[in-house]
Amino acid sequence: TVLVGVFLAGTTHAAVEETAFVKYVMKAGLYHPGDGLSMLMVIVSAVFVAVYSMRGVFSYINQLSVGVIAARISMEMREDMYRSLQRMPMSYFQKGKVGDYISRMNSDVQIIRTAADVIMVSVEAPLMILVGMSQLFIISWKLTVAVLVFVPVIGVILDRITSRIKKATSVQQESMSDVNAKVTENLKGIRIIKAFAREDYELDRFARVNEYNYRMTVRTVKRTSLVVPVMEAVGGLAVGVLILTGSLCINAGMFDFPALGEYIMMSFIVANAVKSISRLKSTQQQILAAGDRIFEIIDMQGQESDSPGALPFPAGDAAEVELRNVTFAYEDEPVIRDLSVTFPAGRTVALVGPSGSGKSTVADLIPLFYGVTSGEILINGVNVRDISLGALREAVALVPQEVILFSGTIRDNIKYGAPEAADEEVIEAARAANAHGFITAAPNGYDTELGEGGSGLSGGQRQRIAIARALLKKKAKILILDEATSALDNESESAVQNYLDHRESGVTTIIIAHRLSTVKNAHRIYVLDRGAIAEQGSFDELISAGGCFSELYRGAARGDER
Repeated sequence: TVLVGVFLAGTTHAAVEETAFVKYVMKAGLYHPGDGLSMLMVIVSAVFVAVYSMRGVFSYINQLSVGVIAARISMEMREDMYRSLQRMPMSYFQKGKVGDYISRMNSDVQIIRTAADVIMVSVEAPLMILVGMSQLFIISWKLTVAVLVFVPVIGVILDRITSRIKKATSVQQESMSDVNAKVTENLKGIRIIKAFAREDYELDRFARVNEYNYRMTVRTVKRTSLVVPVMEAVGGLAVGVLILTGSLCINAGMFDFPALGEYIMMSFIVANAVKSISRLKSTQQQILAAGDRIFEIIDMQGQESDSPGALPFPAGDAAEVELRNVTFAYEDEPVIRDLSVTFPAGRTVALVGPSGSGKSTVADLIPLFYGVTSGEILINGVNVRDISLGALREAVALVPQEVILFSGTIRDNIKYGAPEAADEEVIEAARAANAHGFITAAPNGYDTELGEGGSGLSGGQRQRIAIARALLKKKAKILILDEATSALDNESESAVQNYLDHRESGVTTIIIAHRLSTVKNAHRIYVLDRGAIAEQGSFDELISAGGCFSELYRGAARGDER
């Protein structure tokens, strides 16, 4: 910054002194028209070439230095925003819009990059004003004092306009977030949009959001465009007053006409610097509005963190998980009510029940995606809140209802939770998930590139890769399968089930299922209804009891027959 300031000071001083140098040559009588090309004029020409060349070099260094700094700031801001989002709890993402986050990380940060221009102007323009005003005071301090009457007027006008610019920019950026959110939502749901032939409907919805953004953008442009015309009008008035006052000074013999010409020329230099600052104020307000939205994310409260004195994951060959009198509510709506269940270490336990009974919520509570409203969750007798979040989640392997894959190779996706795994282990996990066959049939096998979200694969194939990913996580002591086989054919489901039944018993497995055939071999089955235990027992015991599990099973069987 100091280096940039020195460069700018040099170029500013050179710009002002050019006028004085020309004046000196002419006034001293060192050149007269008709003298021809003299050595003096050659030297003068060389001096000007050197001055402008140096100004060009300084300008390049200025722009390069400040531009690199701005790019660095933008990069670090995005990283800080991303880091902050990564640390927010799951509950936060239920409230926010993905498009809004994308807009803040792209559009708002891009506005911040214009700070490069702001920095250059904010250093150069004040220097230009300082040097120029010094010259004006030297020529005529009385005339300069008279002109300074306009400074407060300019300040008040700028303050009024720029405050409105900041408000308009903030609203415009919010509307841009809505546009991004709508695009993100539609592209994610394009299959449903086409299936229901709702393209025109969605286009109309997007057009309304887009048109609102257009109106807010125009409003911002109108306000930013006011700055220069207003400053031109005030500047014109100031020049008019200057000429009239200067004429009076000449008549009074205070200074001669060439001095007035020099004064007016210097005044234009100062006026241009003032106009640059006025434009700077407009841009500055846009930057401040974008900065507010960026730091809303960077400085968000409620980020996940370990409790003081967090413990490592409890020791043991396997993990016993106990929910003790657990109650949980989404936004004051109870989902789990005083639930007490135990998942014995190294055993397979199933959670079944109708939709909305709270099964998947249990899966979210164990790795602390959400905190319980009351009660406690224990692993080998230790409250999960007292365990380091990293250690807890490293010990849990999850196959969620909604399969999430990432762009990259199939191998990368399977190794996502175990990046150190050898290729042989990757293949073993893929075989266990009945995925090895279709993977080897792919163009590049395990190195086949997947698109965003695993595009290019069927639903069943994506689910099998997700299962392989969970099975490869060797450090996991708890395996949670949340509707993990819902998209699998019978052959793949049987292969996965066979692997789970015959593997070593070092992993506690929690199966959440609607397809009750997948829980036949579970050591224990808990039937949930409205967030509470309705029944529990082995598969055969529950069928014999003729309760709600039996009804669910018979209903599923009738559905399969149809």
